[in-house]
Amino acid sequence: MKIKEQLTQDLKQSMIAGEKERRNTIRYLIAQIKNAEIKKQDELEESEISDLLLKQSQQRTESIEAYSEANRSDLVDKEKIELEI
Repeated sequence: MKIKEQLTQDLKQSMIAGEKERRNTIRYLIAQIKNAEIKKQDELEESEISDLLLKQSQQRTESIEAYSEANRSDLVDKEKIELEI
């Protein structure tokens, strides 16, 4: 199964299960993929989508570090949940 299809399926499941954080995170990732496709003016390859998801993961990790240094545990927890998803 392709990554985009898997994300769409996961989005549907999270909506049915009422998992707000999971739903919001998956929606954000799908939006990032669509924005990248608009910028490229073509559909992304699987490897490009994987790279984009890896970049998002790295951003979450950097955010966790920054929020930890600023003693913002509420934001650290939010970023950790998103990173886990």
